[in-house]
Order: sequence, then C-alpha cells, then structure tokens
Amino acid sequence: MDIQLVKDKKNKYVSQGGIHIIHQLFRQYGIDQYINRLFPGREKQSRYQDSEILLGLCYSIYCGSSFLEDVNRLRTTFTDPRHYHGIRIPSSDTIKYRIQQLSEETRMVVNKGKKGQIEHHFNLSEHANKILVQISKKTNPHWSITSQTVDYDNTLIHTTKGDSQKIYKGNYGYQPGIMFIGSIPVYVEGRGGHTPSNYLIDQTVERGVEVLKQEGVKVKRLRIDTAAFQKSMFEYLEKNPELIYYIRGRKGRDIWELEGKKRRGRTIQLKKNKTAQYIELEKFVPGGLEKDHTCRVIVYRYYDPDQQLDLFQDKYVYYAIYTNDRESTALEVIRQYNKRGEAEQNIERLKNDFNWIHPPFDNLACNTVYFILTAIANILYYWLLRKIS
Repeated sequence: MDIQLVKDKKNKYVSQGGIHIIHQLFRQYGIDQYINRLFPGREKQSRYQDSEILLGLCYSIYCGSSFLEDVNRLRTTFTDPRHYHGIRIPSSDTIKYRIQQLSEETRMVVNKGKKGQIEHHFNLSEHANKILVQISKKTNPHWSITSQTVDYDNTLIHTTKGDSQKIYKGNYGYQPGIMFIGSIPVYVEGRGGHTPSNYLIDQTVERGVEVLKQEGVKVKRLRIDTAAFQKSMFEYLEKNPELIYYIRGRKGRDIWELEGKKRRGRTIQLKKNKTAQYIELEKFVPGGLEKDHTCRVIVYRYYDPDQQLDLFQDKYVYYAIYTNDRESTALEVIRQYNKRGEAEQNIERLKNDFNWIHPPFDNLACNTVYFILTAIANILYYWLLRKIS
C-alpha cells in the first residue's frame, strides 16, 4: 500500500499523521465498511456513519486521551478534510448520543442478604457484545478453525456515577465481568457494585460462551478463578462436557493437611529456581453438593521464604486446581491455569490505556456500551500492531 503524508503548507508538518496511516489501513482492509454493516438503526441522513463514530473514539484513545470529551480536542486537528483525505471526527456529544441509542435496559435481581434485600444490577448489552465478537473474529479469522481458550474475570470500576453502588471495599462503582481470548476482550457484561464476582457467575459465563459459539468461535478451554468454585458453576460445566475447565478451588491448605498425610507428595519444577510438591485427588464436594462429583483435583504448594508466618507457622503457599483435563500432566495443568494471570493484565490495560477508569455516563446501561466500544478499540489496536509490524 502506498501511503503519502500531505504536509501542512504553513507549518510544514502534519499533526497526528499516524492517524492518517492507520485510517488508510482500515479503509484498505474494509474495516470501516464492515463496522457500518454491523451497527443497527443508523439513519441514512445522519451526519456521521457508525464507522466514523467508533473510529473517532479509537483515534482519540490512540492519541492518549483519558476522557471521552478529549475527542473534541482531536476533532479540531481534522478541520480541513483536504489535508486528511476525508477523516471526520465526531464530537463527544455525537458519540454519547449513539451510545445511548445502543444501550439496553439494565436487569435487576433482588436477593435477601444478612442486612435485608440487596439489588443486583446486570446489563447484558446483547447486541453490542455480538458486535464485539464479530469484530474480534474479523480480525482473528483463525478462531473459527482452531480451538480457543477463554479466560473469565471480574474487575472493580471505581466511580460515583449515577447508579453506581457501594462495593465491598467501601467506595462506589461497578463490577463488570469480562471474557478474553488471549489479550482480546470478547464479552463484557455490566454488573452493579453490590454484585460480587461469584453471584450468578454461571449465568454470566454461559451467556458469554453462547455468544462466542453463535458467532462460530471454537471454544475448547475455560479458565476461571475461585469465584467459579460453587455448585451452580459445576452443574453448568457438567451439562457442557465439551468444555475443558480449569478452576481454582478454595482451602488448598486444608486439603493438603487432610490428604497429604495419607499420600506422599510428588515434586515438580515450576520455574528455573522454584520447585513444588503436589498431590492429586479424584473426588470433591464443592458448594455443598448433595452427591460427590468426580473431578481431577491437583493441590500443590511451594516454599516462599518471603511469606509471612501465620497461625500455622507455615511459609508454604497452597493452591488447588479443579479440572476435567485428564490428558495433561499435573505440571501442564498448573501451567495451563497460571496463564490465566494474563487476563488480569489485560483488564488493567483496558482500565488504564482504554479509559475504563473514566466511565462517562451516569448509568450502567450506557457505560457498559462504552466499555464494549473501547474494548473494540483495544481489538483494533492489536490488529494494527500485527499489520504494521
């Protein structure tokens, strides 16, 4: 592709010239037209197309913006279309209005707690999540051919916006659930601040996996932290035996104390200078199940000299992993689960680099769509890196 930068005759340089290059890439590969086909309900006489709204938001983020309103500063740079080959940046008000159009009603579930009734808010944003998966698959076409591993995690978004609720750390915000394939976010579900990560997690995971399957993504493995260690989650997984799961369980020390005396732990090499001992079980009763379920349980521990002594005067760190993977070795299972740690890094990237820490709306419905659109900015960013490199 032949890309030529057009110089400003007065200043002899092109401000934000990198935006011109990536805009040309989006046009060459038809990303802009693909976006226009995905988004619903835009009037033909509208001043801005959906691709201009979404890419305008992307360009603002790529230029280092922190807030949605920062797009207005970028917009002043692109006032002369003759110099920028038709790049049109909408105002923040235009982007906000489109997000409001795309938002879907927030659902509420009332649950009785120790201190009375608790309202749990869920915003599914079904259509926006479908677009998120479609763009993910467009930029990663091999997902429909090769099996993928999905990571699920929750995060805290601290904010005092409108319907934000008090979270367990004392301040206010949301607790959205996010699914990743590698570094790519593929599902975002808005969850209120009162809603802990383990509450109805099986339904959130089921919705996310279903969207991926509907769009032809081959999901093979599922990795989740201790929030998924509960009866309802395992019941969902038993109904979907094609999913290979890796779930971190609770009370690894207790299991080691109970079973370690009956069997001798085996030694494995975790890292270059770190060894671990492990034991393996075939039975567990998570979340008070009425019957025993057969599951491969790997409990391991490693010595950490920096670990503070506790009540047990023990400097070991204990972990338990529950899985239906019976083909991998214990070390392979441990390493497979530990890759899930990358999901937490991906979330931090969304929060700090793609402005999740600054939700612009006063309601969960619109902020969830905003999270999804900025997640798409993340997807297109990594696609650009692959193309440019």
